[in-house]
Amino acid sequence: MKATETEFKKIIEGTIQFFVPHYQRPYSWERKQWAQLWEDVVALAVERADATQDNPASTHFIGSMVTMPGSSVPQGVSKFVLIDGQQRITTLMLLLAAIRDFANETGEKRHASMIHNLYLTNQYQENLEHFKLLPTEGDDPQSSDRNAFVSVVDPDSAKMVEGHSTTAAYEFFAKNCDIQAQRKSEHS
Repeated sequence: MKATETEFKKIIEGTIQFFVPHYQRPYSWERKQWAQLWEDVVALAVERADATQDNPASTHFIGSMVTMPGSSVPQGVSKFVLIDGQQRITTLMLLLAAIRDFANETGEKRHASMIHNLYLTNQYQENLEHFKLLPTEGDDPQSSDRNAFVSVVDPDSAKMVEGHSTTAAYEFFAKNCDIQAQRKSEHS
């Protein structure tokens, strides 16, 4: 086993997929954890906006992530079983989906496309390999983490799964993107 420090961006770049095995617990983060992550991200963004060469911005430690190589084909998607870090990576991906959708709504189509194609999906892959993260499917695929997550990440999805915790997390971040933008425009 080898532990290394890296950036979240580097973990999810490239043609890669993290698969959450069936035995993992369902997504369970709630408002308390979403709010803490949001506060940390906003504070980091403010710090980075004020950063200089003499006073560089810090990074945000998201904790450990434990993976194991999964089955993949030589020229396909590199697959990894996500053993630890499921709650954090799922939440970060939902945050990215909210930022992507906010960028789309505010006319930042290029940024939205970059987030979608670089960090949320494997742009040229099809079916389930299209998604960088595949949460657990569970016993009931209709109410599973996977179905709810895919409905958020896939803009062509018919509609989001109402009442699911992944949908609630996405809605929390989407609402806060709007609130943060309003605050910023009020101070401009």
